[in-house]
Amino acid sequence: MNRIFPAAIIFMSLFYISFIPTLENIVALLVLFKVVPILLIILYARWQRGKKKGMTMLIGLSICLIADAVIIFSFLGGLIVFLLGHICYIIGFYQALPKTTQITHSSPPSAFGFYRAASPVPYRLFSTLLIAGYALVFGISLISYMLDDQSHMIFPVVLYMIVIGTMAAMALFTKNKYAIIGAILFVLSDSILAWHHFATPIPYSSIFIMSTYYSAQFFIAKSWIWSSK
Repeated sequence: MNRIFPAAIIFMSLFYISFIPTLENIVALLVLFKVVPILLIILYARWQRGKKKGMTMLIGLSICLIADAVIIFSFLGGLIVFLLGHICYIIGFYQALPKTTQITHSSPPSAFGFYRAASPVPYRLFSTLLIAGYALVFGISLISYMLDDQSHMIFPVVLYMIVIGTMAAMALFTKNKYAIIGAILFVLSDSILAWHHFATPIPYSSIFIMSTYYSAQFFIAKSWIWSSK
């Protein structure tokens, strides 16, 4: 099962991404095949972790599954449901925080390039400034496109950016490599989606959005599995 689930997740993700144009006119099939990869990720995470405490991340994944369906019918509705999912991830990552989360230039980096030891420079501050800097630059650029005919969406978009930014920062705080990769991919996926939806169309956007999104959810689920070991 350790290999069957990941293989099935990859296959169903590629299937959905490949057939999005074909499925757009058949809403029921579009919803079904869109949520199947996330359902498989949930089952995989539950199978791997077993009956352990800390179900917040699994609840977050389940909420995101619902959001995947809702956003097909209402962008704002999907945004709100995804926001709830990110709140669950924030809580889950908070529960997994190590006692010390600082970096130093004198300590060796891990295999993924993240520093592991303590230093005078707080790791949490570094992570927060990194996320805040990206959010500020991207947010200002995006809002400049929304001012004319999409100003009513500025508040929910800014609120969502704050929440997903908090989620990403919290993932960085955990120093869990899977959580960090998952959070970065989620931010990337949503950035592409937002730019395509509110600013300028991006060629093959659905491929980039969904491939990074499914990968993000898999790594976030993997972080939950890994934290139990």
